[in-house]
Amino acid sequence: AVITGGASGIGAATVAAFRAEGAEVAVLDLDPSGAEAVAKPLGAFAIGCDVTDSRAVEHAFSRIAETYGGIDIVVSNAGAAWQGRIGDVSDETLGRSFDLNFWAHHWVARAAVRVFRAQQTGGWLLFNVSKQPLNPGPEFGPYGIPKAATLALMRQYAVDYGRDGIRANAVNADRV
Repeated sequence: AVITGGASGIGAATVAAFRAEGAEVAVLDLDPSGAEAVAKPLGAFAIGCDVTDSRAVEHAFSRIAETYGGIDIVVSNAGAAWQGRIGDVSDETLGRSFDLNFWAHHWVARAAVRVFRAQQTGGWLLFNVSKQPLNPGPEFGPYGIPKAATLALMRQYAVDYGRDGIRANAVNADRV
């Protein structure tokens, strides 16, 4: 199992839950020392990875597949909640949020699907979408709009790759 944003919060808890069930886990996080701090006590594999960089994502997935012989589950969890009234936020803020809260999820899913299809054993994509797409809060547009796009992304991956045995789902977690 590959968990992005695995150095803290929901990601770290997901890493621990998968390890407790006996899964081999790769912890991806922008902070390599944070990933290592979560991974090491659990016997997991840590990789520093900027998921907003598509080449870094491809490289990380190649390393994981080489290390474990494949990948079965990907939890695309990395994200951050930029805030502000949508008409007032800067283009830079909105762009950074889309990079992490939408594009990174696509690049992670794309890399996972390449591995899943090469293995011909199916796979599972789980996106942490947040409650924002379904229940937006005031001044959370910079976060919620890319997350709404990620919900649509999850649906598209399900439609396009379900016939390959690849399942795509989302969780709509609230603040933790």
